[in-house]
Amino acid sequence: MRRHHPWIIVVLLTASTVFADEPRKLTAKEYAQKFNSPRACEEEARRLLGENRQKGWAMIRACVDLGNEPDIRTLLASPWLDELRERSDAGLLLGQVMAARGGNLNHDLALCHEQRVPLFGLKAALAEPGTYKGRILVLRGTVKERRSEGGKTAVEVAETALQSDVVEVTSGGRKYVSEYQGRTTYDVAGNSRATGRFDGTASVNRSGRSSGRYVEERNVNKPMETGETFIGKLDKPDPFLEVGRDYVMVVRFNGMVAMDAEDMEEPEQRGTGTILGYFRPASAVSF
Repeated sequence: MRRHHPWIIVVLLTASTVFADEPRKLTAKEYAQKFNSPRACEEEARRLLGENRQKGWAMIRACVDLGNEPDIRTLLASPWLDELRERSDAGLLLGQVMAARGGNLNHDLALCHEQRVPLFGLKAALAEPGTYKGRILVLRGTVKERRSEGGKTAVEVAETALQSDVVEVTSGGRKYVSEYQGRTTYDVAGNSRATGRFDGTASVNRSGRSSGRYVEERNVNKPMETGETFIGKLDKPDPFLEVGRDYVMVVRFNGMVAMDAEDMEEPEQRGTGTILGYFRPASAVSF
């Protein structure tokens, strides 16, 4: 019987084990693509969070980036609540989720405040700039103007908020056709130079056809300007932040700045801050 050298066997087993246990390293986003629903993605991120906080957080950020964001109430509960209260980029995650939910910030910020998550709105910051200086704000607004000076860019943002409106929309493409037919009789009387006084009756036959489409009224939410403006600062020009577009923005509030104007006796005070991120709000609104 032929005998194998023990060291050869050991080397072969070790090499096989290392090869089998050495998977290709994936980024968080690549790994998150394996999960095709918000629930599955969040559950895996939750599992990873229990093993390693950094990996779990990177995973939930990747889920949101890919459009697999969980419901905001899921994030505002254990085990994510502690992360949202402590992490410096928690505002970016929640701002992105709020945009995906339609940008109803009054509603979503109220949910955050119920759980003591330090994320605030523009109205509160403008009312008490000293209290909120350095805090993270989430605001919705339309970019009105862009200015660049000294290698830095600033944008003027008009704050917007969702307001309900009633519009008429075509109902399912259905069409109606209406036909009518009838005879109208009426009395006539008058004077004629040739015959003198006359009276009698006359009749007219009427018929026709009309068509159209059924419409129904629907309540829709539209962004309307609140009258507040904000000066957002960027470290460098960003061509994707377009003038005329509505965004949900995450900013660090820097306080108030005086805006000089020739037709004003006193400079106007505007809120200002650094834009950390921005997201296009979805058209459908979630509650």
